[in-house]
Amino acid sequence: MKRNLLITALLCSSGLYASAHSSAPIPAPAGQTEAVAADYEYTGEMSINMSTGHFTAFSANKSYASTWQNYKGWSNVPVVRLISFSNQKAQNNMDVAGSNVTTIVAHRGSVDSEYALVVEKGYVITGVSFDFAIASGSSAVTVTPIGGTAVKSTAEVQHVEVKELSADTVVAFKLSGEKNAIALTNLKVTYGKVKPAFASGKLAINTSTGTLNGTSGYCSAWTSTQKSPQIKLDCGVNNISVADCTDGIMQCWRGNQSDSKYTLTAQNGWVITGYSFDFTAADPAKPCGVTGPDGKKLTSSSAVQHIKATGLYDKSVVAFAMNDANHAINVSNFVVTWETDSIANTELPGYTVFDNSGPVPYRIPAIGTAANGDLVAVADYRYSKADIGSGRVDLHLRISKDNGQSWGEIMMPDNFKGDGQMTTWRHDKAAYGDPCIVGDRESSRMMIVSCSGFPGFFSKDEKHLGWARWYSDDNGQTWTGPEYIDMKYIYEPLAAAGTPVNGFFVGSGKIHQSRYIKKDKYYRLYCVGSTQENGGNKKNWVLYSDDFGESWDFLGGLKHAPIVNTADEPKAEELPDGSVLLSSRDVNGRYYNIYTFSGNDGISGSWGEKALSSSANNGLIANNGCNGEVQVVPVVRKADGVKTFIALQSLPTSGRNYVSIFYKDLTDKDTYASPANFAKNWDGRYVVSNTSSAYSTWSWQKDNALAFIYEEGGGNGGYDIVYKRIDIPTLTGGKYDFDATRTFERQQIDWALANRIKKMGALLDSIKPAVEANTKYIFGDKLITDASQLECKFRYSVAGKDDNQPISNLIDGDAATYFHTDYSKGDLKNGVHWFDVTAPAEGKFANAIVVDVTERKGASADFVKEFTISGFNSEAKNDSVYIAKVTVPNAAAGQQSTMQFTIPEGASYKYLRFNVTATSNNRGYWHLAEFMLSKPDSLDANSPNVLHPDAYATMKDAIAAAEAAKQQATDNDIAALEEAYDAYLRALQGTATGIIAIPAVKPGKATIYYDLMGRRVANPVKGVFITNTGKRVIK
Repeated sequence: MKRNLLITALLCSSGLYASAHSSAPIPAPAGQTEAVAADYEYTGEMSINMSTGHFTAFSANKSYASTWQNYKGWSNVPVVRLISFSNQKAQNNMDVAGSNVTTIVAHRGSVDSEYALVVEKGYVITGVSFDFAIASGSSAVTVTPIGGTAVKSTAEVQHVEVKELSADTVVAFKLSGEKNAIALTNLKVTYGKVKPAFASGKLAINTSTGTLNGTSGYCSAWTSTQKSPQIKLDCGVNNISVADCTDGIMQCWRGNQSDSKYTLTAQNGWVITGYSFDFTAADPAKPCGVTGPDGKKLTSSSAVQHIKATGLYDKSVVAFAMNDANHAINVSNFVVTWETDSIANTELPGYTVFDNSGPVPYRIPAIGTAANGDLVAVADYRYSKADIGSGRVDLHLRISKDNGQSWGEIMMPDNFKGDGQMTTWRHDKAAYGDPCIVGDRESSRMMIVSCSGFPGFFSKDEKHLGWARWYSDDNGQTWTGPEYIDMKYIYEPLAAAGTPVNGFFVGSGKIHQSRYIKKDKYYRLYCVGSTQENGGNKKNWVLYSDDFGESWDFLGGLKHAPIVNTADEPKAEELPDGSVLLSSRDVNGRYYNIYTFSGNDGISGSWGEKALSSSANNGLIANNGCNGEVQVVPVVRKADGVKTFIALQSLPTSGRNYVSIFYKDLTDKDTYASPANFAKNWDGRYVVSNTSSAYSTWSWQKDNALAFIYEEGGGNGGYDIVYKRIDIPTLTGGKYDFDATRTFERQQIDWALANRIKKMGALLDSIKPAVEANTKYIFGDKLITDASQLECKFRYSVAGKDDNQPISNLIDGDAATYFHTDYSKGDLKNGVHWFDVTAPAEGKFANAIVVDVTERKGASADFVKEFTISGFNSEAKNDSVYIAKVTVPNAAAGQQSTMQFTIPEGASYKYLRFNVTATSNNRGYWHLAEFMLSKPDSLDANSPNVLHPDAYATMKDAIAAAEAAKQQATDNDIAALEEAYDAYLRALQGTATGIIAIPAVKPGKATIYYDLMGRRVANPVKGVFITNTGKRVIK
């Protein structure tokens, strides 16, 4: 029978712990706080044993320990320690071997010892209860429990329970007398998180209330001398004039940026609730644009103008942006209001899954949920200390079997290890990085894919990153692979479709498994990636698989990338109607696009127009390109009980700091009817991290919360990889609950039609470029062969500066070099900087001329957008004749563009002047990497399609018919296209063809052989041949 020693101890004025059974308080350990009345945000209970925690401080032989600590990473659970001490020093009195999942064996030690419970800052212990008896193999010892009288331990279990405590440290019991031990069981602590005291206030921003981070010239930031909270105004670059910040005025310049943003940031624990300021032009003759929080642009002048923002609740806000000309404004009466950040003070504790304190850094996490509920985390382990493609990178794994409460040992399987000694391509095994993961919801199968090998993503030749795949059939315990699947599913299909790429990079994090589409054993997977062409022209793609990653296809086809030019690291998700959402990284937030299905085949449909979600449309908040996760979650809205969905998107909000999760209510279908609608008007956010933090992702764990994993801390080229359990009420401030009753209706797919559409699409993607390749052109002659033909009087020529470059760079064939015009005197009007081109020796420019330009890489502004072209014949160049105005279609970093203009019939010119009359920033000066003039290409009369016009016309008609029939393709439609192509090739026999690929044959059809010139071979003997079933080698 259990003996109850005492039931309740009450806090009394006579001492910290007093009870009806005790006349004197038990002495507190060093550092014990006074008990205070507290208002708790929430309370909880924790059991203390070897299943919920571990010993952290030991004797030399590790047989005894002084400290027990709970495992980290539990949601809303503080760090709690049980410490044995005497004379204010920790004592190794807890028996390591004797303690187990239910019991902790506590010894008295060589002197009387006390056992204290200590909770982390911000929490208090509100109650303690435990049972004790003589430990096995021991004898009686005197036990003085909290608030009680001394008793002898016996074989009979005795019980202690104390309530209504309020302190961060309490002595649970004292052992004295004999050098013996007790067995502690059912040791439990109740705790509360103390609500922080609320505070608010306001602060003027000027040089009397803070300091600049420079003493002369220009600086980038002002920081308040006030410490609680400390407020910072930061431009990011040196655009604040130090000498002119006087008498309550801050002089702010636009600088060399097209859109210079001035950001207010409060330190951890506070938020900015509003601000206001007045401004005038520093020089009334030099106005500039100033954009406030409402997105409206004002033009500075001598008149005082006012900007004000209220109702904010953000750690960091863009107070204003300066644009147009590089001029200055004088900001006065600048006041910011602030208050305590309740979100920061309820930050969830995290569990460091991968610790970055070692010599090899961790980066790029991913996490998946297995069918049995296990969480499998994976991350880069970077020996190279840089991105994949730079040297050896391994993948490390770790598994939690209890919804993230504890984690097993770090797994370092050999088949996830890179080989840093590999130096010759192809070398996939050199490195594995940027992983993404998925667990099948109905079986023990899991998959990880990652980038592999090197060189990096932006390689310009055929040496490119790989794409590796691993499988597990035991919920992530063991893995087979890797297999390399990039050639089969990325490079070869895109090349066959006439859109070859030089790099593919899979988007790390979560591979999405469909809720609506299932074929045979598996629900569909959506994985995402980026491609690049010749080091630029990035595109995002969504790939789908109906066999759990064994094979992959491009959603929307090979010709229609959902995001181009602005493409960066992407993610995919399904909207409530089954449409597919693409989310792509951007420095200001995320680009979104939506694929809407148009039939019942699970394939047909179209992408919308991409849209940016940023602060400009009340969307996401960011000022640094960083990867994040996206998901749509079924919820119940607490205000009215409506069952609906919310969208979630994670990203850091200020540089690579303050990783947050934004949410948006999707009750109204119009909120996701288009990418533009989805991108705007997000409802709120939850700040996950109050410090340096970057990439983030998650999986949905079995106890209906996000298994959130992210990079935090930084240093040594990496980050700690931290896990947090975040439920929907916490994330949304109590506005929503997860809807565990929601079921998803499986879409009925016509898989036979789907297969025919895929087959027809593959045929068209290979046949169309192969046919068009048989129309050949003769390249036009280059009209610039020597740098002496180029002249520009406006070259940037400041000695020792990077932009001091020769004009010969424009024709050196190297896109990494460039030519820059002068900006040392500030902004200019468009059309002031031109350059002249002299015709080749003893010739003149006439008729049609092709212009090829390549924009400078690594730049962010001042790209050429328009040329106004005129001609001259006199050496004095005073006989100017206007010829044409042409637009540069791809005015962005690293982009190539081709234009054409025509000199009127009968006219010709010795000189052409290219006047840059528009740039991306309209500051008058500009730069280019490459520039070339040439004659237009001409049709080669000997090309096969010219020699066989009837066959070519018939084939084009067959292609048009196939495209018209594609969405409802029949076997007869497919056969008609195959037979038309076969007839076309037969007609071209005897001429050199431009065959790129021969489409797959129908089952049962005879094999047809072609030589490498595309000629049909009746009786192949030896050599390499292309067939309608693939490449064949006959020896």
